[in-house]
Amino acid sequence: MATSTQYRRLLLAFSGGMDSTVLFDVLRQLRWPLRAVHVDHGLQPQAAPAWRRHVQQQCTEWGVALSLCDIDGPPPQGESVEAWAREQRYRALAKVREPDEWLVSAQHQTDQVETVLLQLVRGAGPAGLAGMPVVGRLASMPILRPLLSVPVSRIHHYAVSQALSWFEDPSNAELAMDRNYLRHSVLPLLRRRWPGIEQTVARAAGWQGDGLQLQQAVAAADLRKVTRSRGVLRCAPIVALDATRQANLLRFALRAMALPVPEATRLQALCRLIASAAPRGEVCWPGAVMLRYRDDLHLLSHLPSQPPDDWQQPLNSDSPIELPAALGVLRVWFESDAPLVVRFRRRSERIGLAAGAGHTALAKWYQQQGIPPWERQRLPLIAHADTVDQSERQEPVLTVGTYISEAGRMAGIARIEWDRQPHP
Repeated sequence: MATSTQYRRLLLAFSGGMDSTVLFDVLRQLRWPLRAVHVDHGLQPQAAPAWRRHVQQQCTEWGVALSLCDIDGPPPQGESVEAWAREQRYRALAKVREPDEWLVSAQHQTDQVETVLLQLVRGAGPAGLAGMPVVGRLASMPILRPLLSVPVSRIHHYAVSQALSWFEDPSNAELAMDRNYLRHSVLPLLRRRWPGIEQTVARAAGWQGDGLQLQQAVAAADLRKVTRSRGVLRCAPIVALDATRQANLLRFALRAMALPVPEATRLQALCRLIASAAPRGEVCWPGAVMLRYRDDLHLLSHLPSQPPDDWQQPLNSDSPIELPAALGVLRVWFESDAPLVVRFRRRSERIGLAAGAGHTALAKWYQQQGIPPWERQRLPLIAHADTVDQSERQEPVLTVGTYISEAGRMAGIARIEWDRQPHP
């Protein structure tokens, strides 16, 4: 089994069912550094105690360390139980996994076919129709699926021949769940008509995966050309691409930032925003927002929170100050007899410029610097303590963010370090 040298151990997602038990047995015989994790979703309260005992006994018998994860509370009303359970499982696994571990899962060929068919009926594109990769990432975790090309019949034969014992999940028979309906009601019909349906669909998923790799290679090259900084894209070179490459680029860029890809209509709205002549605009969808300012497109998980209007703190040279609204830590070195404070924008502040240039409205300076409107309230200001309420007749603010103005130099500010938290 080829692995990156970064990942030296395996973390098996052990449900206790037949598939994961077979994979467990194979891995322990290979003597790979291994431990197991079992997630109880809380959806089978009657079966859970016996299920847990079985999993614990199996790990004890085989001498493998086990982590147990319990998910508290039912899924929100109206939410898909399958989607909720999947999301909760990913979170639980991410908490348990160590940085040097591959997550290993026991999905097999029939699981792959079910995944492709589910994606097909949902109208997915190549990323969905490619199914699950043998080696990939799951919610940012590296994952191996070594049984993905193995028919379930071979797995069952191995389990019986090795006299393995496993626990049957009672929910596997519930036809209300989409995957179970496919497994018990649809696939048997397809197999009778086309006996080789599972191998055929798995092969088709492989072709889709090849096509997806080509799309991603094109998107990666396009992304390098349009990126100004992390999460900031330039509109002009995107507009120069045809509509298909624009959509391909946006999907790739969003996934690269671990942001959800919107449905087709919202993606079209993004393309219209990029092509428009409007200097400002935004498109939002669950889990992400795309904001335009001038020729730049900003990709965020949500609009940044704003600091309180009345927040301010006195400054002591070389003393760190934790800023509000998850803005990180600010440290300023200065020599000044006049007390200084750090605060945020309130109304008509002015900023000192280079020697002989006087000062200008802070709002105008922000525009000249190309600072997006939603960021302006989040830039810390440094001013004399007795000029907290700025007006045109009062002394201008000394500095803003990491910029040291001429007025700031005159006040003895030598250096500013801002350990700013990146946008989530």
